[in-house]
Amino acid sequence: MTPSPLRIGYLVGRFNPLQKGYLALLEQVHAENDRMVILVGSATESRTHKNPLSFEERKALLLASFPDALVLPLPDLPNDEEWVRLFEATLLTGLSGDLDDAAS
Repeated sequence: MTPSPLRIGYLVGRFNPLQKGYLALLEQVHAENDRMVILVGSATESRTHKNPLSFEERKALLLASFPDALVLPLPDLPNDEEWVRLFEATLLTGLSGDLDDAAS
């Protein structure tokens, strides 16, 4: 019998602050998947009007609600193509390390 593939869900957002709408989306992703990756956008921005919390503060809030989630920083880039490449690399690198840790 072939094992079923691991279902990995991800969500990208600033989560700054973590609002009820974000929580509802995260709960759905968490319920529908075996693993959840949360990519925190504007990760290098903090203490501004649009981004009052630091990445570490947002990560702590997310992990308080979803302790088994993988939470990764995703900084803003001025070019959409560069951002997409960074997003893909961050997701793949984070998952690779996370799955390696889970296997050991």
